[in-house]
Amino acid sequence: FKVNFVILCAYLFIVGDGTIFKGEMEGETIKCRVIRITDCVTSGVSGENEFVTVYFKAQALNTDLRGKTLDVIQDIDKSYAFSPRQVEQDDKILVEGYTQDGVTQYYFGDYVRITPLLWLLAIFCILIIVFSRMQGLKTVISLGFTCLSVFTVLIPAILNGHNIYLWSVIICVYITLMTLSLISGFNTKSLCSVIGCLSGVACAGLTVLVMDKFLNMTGLLEEESIYLYQLYPDNPINLKAIIFAMITIGALGAVMDVSMSISSSLFELKTKSPSIQP
Repeated sequence: FKVNFVILCAYLFIVGDGTIFKGEMEGETIKCRVIRITDCVTSGVSGENEFVTVYFKAQALNTDLRGKTLDVIQDIDKSYAFSPRQVEQDDKILVEGYTQDGVTQYYFGDYVRITPLLWLLAIFCILIIVFSRMQGLKTVISLGFTCLSVFTVLIPAILNGHNIYLWSVIICVYITLMTLSLISGFNTKSLCSVIGCLSGVACAGLTVLVMDKFLNMTGLLEEESIYLYQLYPDNPINLKAIIFAMITIGALGAVMDVSMSISSSLFELKTKSPSIQP
């Protein structure tokens, strides 16, 4: 209950007006099922340039268009090494709709992957609980709260223009305290693990900040980073702060594991040999 209350308070503080996104993107995203392929046109076949345009019918599965049949276009550029495969009948996809001059055209966006991911998550959780029993259940719960804090607090904080550095540190402290106290309880061993873990993450964060001065980082990791930067032109997202958040939160799991292992070893050693001196 206390953990849920902390996340709820942070979410209400971050979101404020009840909306995660400050603005709305152009167009709409619709979940659809492919009914049939109506046409497939190949053009520009010369050397490495080959473009395939697929025309197909798709049934909308959500939004106000639920149940209606849409005419959708999929453009495939063969020059890209990671182009999506051509759609097939009964595929679950995401369709982007764009309206111009009163006419809405629908384009293939991506494949719906939520169902197999949920099955994978369920199998993963079941195996953890089967092999680790109560500790496994606690681990699954802590992972759930970790994901909840990232998706309902950190990401909204980034999208709403809050200080990314500050909220990354807050999320790291929250995840560390919540996970170690939930799995090991409130004791000296957990306290030592928390101190060691936060110290290690702090070192990783300081390393990022210091090396930023020498490496002249821009925050652009790939082409897609430009879209994130241009999401809010009036108040661009700090991409270097995003890297800081990625490194600190990404290092958190490994550092937490190491800190708990060291604390457990020293705790066992002290238990077996109470007279040992530090």
